Amino acid sequence: MNVQEVYEAAHGDFEGTLERMMDEEFMAKILMMFLDDPSFMQLKEAYQAQNVSDSFHAAHTLKGVAGNVGLSDLAKKASDVTEALRNSDNIHDADAYMPALMQAYETAKQAIEKLEA
Repeated sequence: MNVQEVYEAAHGDFEGTLERMMDEEFMAKILMMFLDDPSFMQLKEAYQAQNVSDSFHAAHTLKGVAGNVGLSDLAKKASDVTEALRNSDNIHDADAYMPALMQAYETAKQAIEKLEA
Protein backbone atom coordinates (compact mmCIF):
# COMPACT_ATOMS: atom_id res chain seq x y z
CA MET A 1 0.00 0.00 0.00
CA ASN A 2 1.09 3.54 -0.61
CA VAL A 3 0.42 6.39 1.83
CA GLN A 4 -2.83 7.48 0.19
CA GLU A 5 -4.15 3.90 0.22
CA VAL A 6 -3.34 3.62 3.92
CA TYR A 7 -5.37 6.74 4.66
CA GLU A 8 -8.25 5.48 2.52
CA ALA A 9 -8.26 2.08 4.25
CA ALA A 10 -8.10 3.72 7.68
CA HIS A 11 -10.79 6.29 6.80
CA GLY A 12 -8.29 9.06 7.39
CA ASP A 13 -7.83 12.52 5.94
CA PHE A 14 -5.12 12.10 3.31
CA GLU A 15 -5.61 15.46 1.59
CA GLY A 16 -5.73 17.49 4.79
CA THR A 17 -2.74 15.70 6.25
CA LEU A 18 -0.73 16.11 3.03
CA GLU A 19 -1.58 19.81 3.02
CA ARG A 20 -0.25 20.15 6.59
CA MET A 21 2.80 17.89 6.26
CA MET A 22 3.56 18.62 2.59
CA ASP A 23 5.48 15.36 2.09
CA GLU A 24 4.19 11.80 1.68
CA GLU A 25 7.52 10.34 2.80
CA PHE A 26 7.26 12.27 6.06
CA MET A 27 3.65 11.14 6.42
CA ALA A 28 4.78 7.52 6.05
CA LYS A 29 7.37 8.01 8.81
CA ILE A 30 4.77 9.58 11.10
CA LEU A 31 2.35 6.72 10.46
CA MET A 32 5.04 4.18 11.36
CA MET A 33 5.80 6.13 14.55
CA PHE A 34 2.09 6.05 15.38
CA LEU A 35 2.35 2.27 15.77
CA ASP A 36 4.74 2.85 18.69
CA ASP A 37 2.42 5.25 20.51
CA PRO A 38 1.35 3.63 23.80
CA SER A 39 -1.98 5.42 24.29
CA PHE A 40 -4.17 2.70 22.73
CA MET A 41 -2.66 -0.02 24.94
CA GLN A 42 -2.91 2.28 27.95
CA LEU A 43 -6.59 2.85 27.19
CA LYS A 44 -7.24 -0.85 26.72
CA GLU A 45 -5.53 -1.73 30.01
CA ALA A 46 -7.20 1.08 31.98
CA TYR A 47 -10.61 0.21 30.55
CA GLN A 48 -10.20 -3.46 31.44
CA ALA A 49 -9.13 -2.41 34.95
CA GLN A 50 -12.24 -0.17 35.08
CA ASN A 51 -10.11 2.88 35.82
CA VAL A 52 -12.17 5.82 34.58
CA SER A 53 -9.53 8.51 35.05
CA ASP A 54 -6.75 6.63 33.27
CA SER A 55 -9.17 5.55 30.52
CA PHE A 56 -10.22 9.15 29.99
CA HIS A 57 -6.63 10.39 29.79
CA ALA A 58 -5.52 7.61 27.44
CA ALA A 59 -8.54 8.14 25.16
CA HIS A 60 -7.89 11.88 25.14
CA THR A 61 -4.23 11.30 24.23
CA LEU A 62 -5.16 8.81 21.51
CA LYS A 63 -7.66 11.32 20.10
CA GLY A 64 -4.92 13.93 19.83
CA VAL A 65 -2.29 11.61 18.38
CA ALA A 66 -4.67 10.13 15.82
CA GLY A 67 -5.90 13.59 14.86
CA ASN A 68 -2.37 14.92 14.45
CA VAL A 69 -1.44 12.15 12.01
CA GLY A 70 -4.71 12.47 10.08
CA LEU A 71 -6.39 9.27 11.24
CA SER A 72 -9.68 11.12 11.50
CA ASP A 73 -11.98 8.12 11.96
CA LEU A 74 -9.90 6.83 14.85
CA ALA A 75 -9.69 10.33 16.34
CA LYS A 76 -13.50 10.61 16.19
CA LYS A 77 -13.96 7.24 17.89
CA ALA A 78 -11.45 8.21 20.60
CA SER A 79 -13.31 11.49 21.03
CA ASP A 80 -16.54 9.59 21.60
CA VAL A 81 -14.91 7.61 24.42
CA THR A 82 -13.29 10.74 25.83
CA GLU A 83 -16.61 12.57 25.97
CA ALA A 84 -18.42 9.57 27.47
CA LEU A 85 -15.91 9.52 30.32
CA ARG A 86 -15.25 13.27 30.69
CA ASN A 87 -17.49 13.85 33.73
CA SER A 88 -18.15 10.26 34.61
CA ASP A 89 -17.26 7.97 37.47
CA ASN A 90 -18.59 4.88 35.68
CA ILE A 91 -16.40 3.10 33.14
CA HIS A 92 -19.49 1.56 31.58
CA ASP A 93 -20.46 4.97 30.19
CA ALA A 94 -17.93 4.20 27.45
CA ASP A 95 -19.20 0.68 26.71
CA ALA A 96 -21.22 1.78 23.70
CA TYR A 97 -18.15 3.43 22.13
CA MET A 98 -15.25 1.11 22.89
CA PRO A 99 -15.99 -1.56 20.24
CA ALA A 100 -15.99 1.05 17.46
CA LEU A 101 -12.78 2.59 18.78
CA MET A 102 -11.08 -0.80 18.97
CA GLN A 103 -12.18 -1.62 15.42
CA ALA A 104 -10.99 1.74 14.09
CA TYR A 105 -7.60 1.24 15.77
CA GLU A 106 -7.21 -2.27 14.34
CA THR A 107 -8.22 -1.05 10.87
CA ALA A 108 -5.66 1.77 11.00
CA LYS A 109 -2.95 -0.49 12.44
CA GLN A 110 -3.45 -3.16 9.78
CA ALA A 111 -3.37 -0.57 7.00
CA ILE A 112 -0.20 1.06 8.34
CA GLU A 113 1.50 -2.32 8.66
CA LYS A 114 0.92 -2.79 4.90
CA LEU A 115 2.62 0.47 4.06
CA GLU A 116 5.31 0.01 1.44
CA ALA A 117 8.73 1.12 2.58
